[in-house]
Amino acid sequence: MNIIRILSAALICGFTLHSETVRITYPSDGSDFGRDTVVRIKVTPEALTTEIQAMQFFANGELVYTSFGPSFTGLWNTSTAVTNRDGIGTATIVAKATLSDGRELTSDPTHIETRFDPPPWPVVNLTMPTNNAMFAAGQSFTIEGQIMASIRQSSPITLQVLDGTNTVAELDQKEDTVEGFMLGPFTWPEGYHDIKVRYLGENGGLLRVNACHIRVVNCGITGVQKAGAGQVQFWGVSTILNRETMLQSSSNLIIWNNTKAFYPTTNAFLISEAFDSNQPLVFYRLLIP
Repeated sequence: MNIIRILSAALICGFTLHSETVRITYPSDGSDFGRDTVVRIKVTPEALTTEIQAMQFFANGELVYTSFGPSFTGLWNTSTAVTNRDGIGTATIVAKATLSDGRELTSDPTHIETRFDPPPWPVVNLTMPTNNAMFAAGQSFTIEGQIMASIRQSSPITLQVLDGTNTVAELDQKEDTVEGFMLGPFTWPEGYHDIKVRYLGENGGLLRVNACHIRVVNCGITGVQKAGAGQVQFWGVSTILNRETMLQSSSNLIIWNNTKAFYPTTNAFLISEAFDSNQPLVFYRLLIP
């Protein structure tokens, strides 16, 4: 009975912590941007029990953008920031969601400063592939991302996507726009690849983007995670299709036991396996006999 009471109390406390809210996930609080920069404001709803009808975005109390979905992102030009004697602009960004039941939810404020004139570079967020993703040799994939902060200049700018130091694609961005992009499909050779983005324009150079390192293999597994009680899931990748591919497990990396055989019909396939919680350390590998 004591255990039941403790667990019940924990569940109640956990429930009260997950209240309905909307949170600004980009830009982060305290971010710096250039003047006359177009910034994409991203909002993440959390624990909502009803749908969002509209999302309003405010800068220093003034409505600057209204979104009706489905992504509920806003655009704001930093030129409206209030500038002090030192030439530093400040703005407080707030998002307000109107729910289908008539209620309104307001995010915590995000504080922004503008310090550069002209703005030195755009901001790019790579969304695909994810960092440390694994692909089979010969498998095609796309590079996707969002331009989170644009800059205004007289002519279009070019974003250059690189694999290490080798240019693999170029993207022309129109003046004063914030948009998503998809490049490819690409098929890269076996090995490790480091995806970077270079801005070709005024003050051009490599951009500070989220890390995106991928690996291309003939055969391998990735994304191992627990999936419920007594289960583990991960993705297998293989270049060779319709041929016996053996999943093996080991507790010491010396002795390997055959666990399950596959005949993959696609380069990537989901694997589910029973997991013994009393054996905390288990290694898996794929082998093509």
